[in-house]
Amino acid sequence: MSNVNITKKGDISSISFTSETLESMQGIVILDFSVKVGDKVSEGQKLLVTESMKGTMELESPINGTIMEINLDAVEDTESITKDTWLVKIK
Repeated sequence: MSNVNITKKGDISSISFTSETLESMQGIVILDFSVKVGDKVSEGQKLLVTESMKGTMELESPINGTIMEINLDAVEDTESITKDTWLVKIK
């Protein structure tokens, strides 16, 4: 089972957590991005590590592409992350 949702708008894919993933983590404490804007990523490559009440989890890229945006607001306010909160945008 995938731990991410992909929402496409044109040639940009927004990556977010699934509801099930968020529920299983029981509260994200830290998001630590392993990529930066402009990086080329491959499917399966680590995008970020989350630390939660249940431990740590890596989020891998579900697609090949280039990182266009990183949601730094999510890093600053991890408590507000929902299934609708995009984490990275990949082209």
